[in-house]
Amino acid sequence: MPLSAVKVLPFKVDEVLVDIYYHFHHSVKRITTLKEYADFCDIEFNSILKHCETANTLVIFDKFDIYFQTSETTAFLLYLNFYGHVRSFYVAFTKQLISKFDFKSTLLKTLKLLDPTQCQNISLETLDQIYNTIPIHFDKNAVKLEFREFAIDEEIAEINSEDAVSFWLKVKSSKTPMDDSKYQNLSTLALQLLSIPASNADCERVFSLAKNTN
Repeated sequence: MPLSAVKVLPFKVDEVLVDIYYHFHHSVKRITTLKEYADFCDIEFNSILKHCETANTLVIFDKFDIYFQTSETTAFLLYLNFYGHVRSFYVAFTKQLISKFDFKSTLLKTLKLLDPTQCQNISLETLDQIYNTIPIHFDKNAVKLEFREFAIDEEIAEINSEDAVSFWLKVKSSKTPMDDSKYQNLSTLALQLLSIPASNADCERVFSLAKNTN
C-alpha cells in the first residue's frame, strides 16, 4: 500500500476498527438497530469481531454505512469525518498508482487485440509488436492468416460478451464448415495474453498462505 496514501489518514485504521467494535459491543440497543437495518437492506447479519492482526473485521461493512448515516448526531458526524479522510486516502492512493503506469506504452496499445470492440480493427503490424514484445511462443504466420479472415468475419462482430475472456472463448469455439477450429491460433494467443496477471498480488497471497501451512 503506498505510504503517501497512508500518511493522509490522521488516525490508525486498527484503532478505528476497535472503536467500531466497542461502539456496538456495549449497547444492545445499537446491535438491535443494526440488525433492523440489515433486515431492511436484505443483507445477512454477521457478528462484529474485535479487530486483531489475524482476523478480518468489518464483515458487515455495508450495513455500517447506512447505520451511521441515520444514527444519532455524534455518530453521524464521526461518519462524515471518517469518510472524508477515507476519500482523501483513495485520492492519494489513486494518484500514486497513476504515476506508476506508463500510459504511452507501446505494449498497452498493442493489447487492443484483446478488446472485443476493437480487435477486428487492429493492423497486422500490431501482431508483430506483440510477438516482439511479449515472450509468448506461437506460429506468427498462422495467426496472421487467421486474423485476415477474422477482421472481416461478420459473425465475430455479432458475438455478445460482457468481458474479453468470454469473447475469446466464443471465438475459440468458432468452427469451419469442416468442423475444425476456425481461429485456433489467434484465440489461443489472446487467451494467453489475458492470463498474464495484472499484478503480483495473487502470487504474494499464495506465498502467504503457504507460510501459514505446517
